[in-house]
Amino acid sequence: MDYVAVMAGGSGTRLWPLSRRMKPKQFLDLGQGISLLQLAHGRARRLVGDDRIVVCASVDHRALVRDQLPGLMEGNLFSEPVGRNSLAAISWTVALLVDRDPQAVVAILSSDHLIAEESVFTEVVTHGMNLVAKDNRVIVTCGVVPTTAHTGYGYLRLGKPHESQVGFVVEEFAEKPSVDQAQQYVDRGWLWNSGTFIFHGQTFLDQVGILEPQLSHAIDKIVAEPSLLAEVYPTLTCNSVDYALMEPISAGKATASIVALPLETQWSDVGSFATFEESLRTDQMNADDRDNILQGPVISLDSLGNLVVNRDTNEHLVAVCGVEDLIVIHDQDLTVVCPKNQVDSLSQVRAKAQERGDYG
Repeated sequence: MDYVAVMAGGSGTRLWPLSRRMKPKQFLDLGQGISLLQLAHGRARRLVGDDRIVVCASVDHRALVRDQLPGLMEGNLFSEPVGRNSLAAISWTVALLVDRDPQAVVAILSSDHLIAEESVFTEVVTHGMNLVAKDNRVIVTCGVVPTTAHTGYGYLRLGKPHESQVGFVVEEFAEKPSVDQAQQYVDRGWLWNSGTFIFHGQTFLDQVGILEPQLSHAIDKIVAEPSLLAEVYPTLTCNSVDYALMEPISAGKATASIVALPLETQWSDVGSFATFEESLRTDQMNADDRDNILQGPVISLDSLGNLVVNRDTNEHLVAVCGVEDLIVIHDQDLTVVCPKNQVDSLSQVRAKAQERGDYG
């Protein structure tokens, strides 16, 4: 049967201080009235029934998941005791599903993506599920047709059409490139790596066994004896699924092959303040006539091109006057003001803030 696993891990560092350790970006409302996690869960429900949707998230966020997804079935929330990156999280999740259903076909969805045309995404993933059902040797990935030469995404180099005439064989997974490399990739017809995968569960686990045998053995122990989770999981290899599996598989170092299905729609992983601002800009209620993006109780006077977010629920007003190109984030316990061209310095600010308390 078909299953969807929504991967909802993450430590909340990429959009700090909007995204925090105890409330990472997947739990944030980006102005649409629902969170990114809730959007992802809606995508899953368009693909399979509620009984075949699982969510993998940190144990620290268990209550948040339950609050935002009250319809998630009991037993379908898999709680990681610690974060060990996507390889461990996906491998454990898939192993649990295969333990339930040895014939499971699994679609891996990220919990923090924005997708403009949901119907297009549903159609492409459904095609992927059908392809995997016919050929369990393939791992399908959804490759986004680029709209820009983006340096924040990985890329897929495509080879010949797959023998099914659905999609293209992936010959290379490329890490996040430089500006010049990104433009070359786009010019050559490469796709963005969306991180959405579809595969026969056992096929995926077989690849883990070939390429990461120690992790495979440890996952088998946890599935066989769940009481070992807290002891064994923290020892698992900490690596991304792209680097540990998808790159070597595409290079012919395992037994599966990877097929990319082009996804033609606006897509973002909301991995930077620029993409966060753009997501708010699509809602005209957040934008004024001077290119300011304003969310929450905010006043702007003679100011231009600022991103101002007020998340304080205690009737606290934020005002900006005569300033340009700033990021202003106000929460109940901290306020951060930063020029947009120095946004990379926020990681240093976060480190210093943590020295004063739990501001992560």
